[in-house]
Amino acid sequence: MEKRMLNDMPEVVYDKDWLINAENKVLYEMYRGNYECKNDEKIAHQHNLRYDVTIIPPGNLGKEFVKTKGHYHPLVKGTFITYPEMYQVLEGNAVFIIQKTLLNSVIDIVMLKATKGDIILIPPNYGHVTINSGKIPLKMANWVSSSFNSIYLDYEENGGAAYFYLTDKSVIKNKKYQALPNIREKIIPDFRKVFGVDDMYELIRDPKILGFLNSPQLHPELFRFVEN
Repeated sequence: MEKRMLNDMPEVVYDKDWLINAENKVLYEMYRGNYECKNDEKIAHQHNLRYDVTIIPPGNLGKEFVKTKGHYHPLVKGTFITYPEMYQVLEGNAVFIIQKTLLNSVIDIVMLKATKGDIILIPPNYGHVTINSGKIPLKMANWVSSSFNSIYLDYEENGGAAYFYLTDKSVIKNKKYQALPNIREKIIPDFRKVFGVDDMYELIRDPKILGFLNSPQLHPELFRFVEN
């Protein structure tokens, strides 16, 4: 288990006045490689996959809800697109702020709202932040390729995501970014029907279905939901 503390990510907090006197605290916990049995773990490793669980308690960072630090994924070898990621909300309510960068400029920002049971895909070339927008702990799982490490530097250098989601449910531009497009809110498709499962953990029974996590270039149809 890995804990992300407030002192691990002060640069991405919007409310700097609140931050001055804020005490260090646990913002979220990450349980990487969480499997029901050793055979499931073996199958996941054979297919370069990893199943994680993240728990974000309710609360605020001054004017913001508690959130993750934010990160991008690296390029899939031999392509110009990055690794995607697959999430499912197990408990609580989440807001995902995803953003696409081209030539060091953010060209698209999308807000996705999800509740218990919803499956969310983070498309290639999008970084993402997850926010607990509710009053109970947000528990979510993710399937992701085990072939890379996440990249946090862009979020650190830019003071967080391109937009901040505040406790009054408003969004505000991050002034460290230049010439931002407006944020768009998209309805998440029912990916439970797309993948034929209510609980995405069960995809370990047919891991080839998760092949898009390692070879997204072969499955562009899965990610078209973010298009205008």
